[in-house]
Amino acid sequence: MLIVLGAWVVFVIGTAVTAAGVALFQSDSQRRKDALQVLRTVLGAGTALGVTAGVAIKLHEAGLV
Repeated sequence: MLIVLGAWVVFVIGTAVTAAGVALFQSDSQRRKDALQVLRTVLGAGTALGVTAGVAIKLHEAGLV
């Protein structure tokens, strides 16, 4: 479970860094808008999944799941 969670964290960070780089350094305004949308989506999904996984792990440790 921790390996999957670690892989997800690496994916989210890599995608966020790439999208942020495109949003900051791209001269085309449409590409900047698209990169910002990807950044918002990835960070939102990454945060939501991280919180859900954290709660599931805590419930498992408590013996409730």
